[in-house]
Amino acid sequence: MEETIGFGTVVMNSKVSKVVQLANLGDIGTRYDWDTTFCEKFFTVQPKKGYLPAHEDLNFEITFHPNVPNHDINFKIKCNVEGADPLFMNLLGKCIDQPKENTQELKFDCMVRTSKTQKIQLKNPSAKPWKIKAIVSSTGDKNYFQGK
Repeated sequence: MEETIGFGTVVMNSKVSKVVQLANLGDIGTRYDWDTTFCEKFFTVQPKKGYLPAHEDLNFEITFHPNVPNHDINFKIKCNVEGADPLFMNLLGKCIDQPKENTQELKFDCMVRTSKTQKIQLKNPSAKPWKIKAIVSSTGDKNYFQGK
């Protein structure tokens, strides 16, 4: 229903999804297949291929998941439709590094073969739910710590 989908600015290694609807106004069902092989590093479409019955609508979830900073991510993807001309959609987005003022470092000191837990309070000012992905690392060249 739309030709251009803008995802705005996303922090590196985060993701945002939008729903797009495809309508089959014809009298014959058709198979479809999204060609996203050239942009899978940044975008995914689900379901990628399938069957759309006559007079039906189908919602697709398009996810923008960049992993490298770039201020101009722009791809034109194609949906091959059996028995019809292909459909095209422009996907636009920007990716930035995590702002330093938005990061918090927790330091853990504990004895060998013991564990330590710390709580952190997060506030979500938006109306949309968040999914949090923690990054666990250590200084130096060895990874001594692990976590979910």
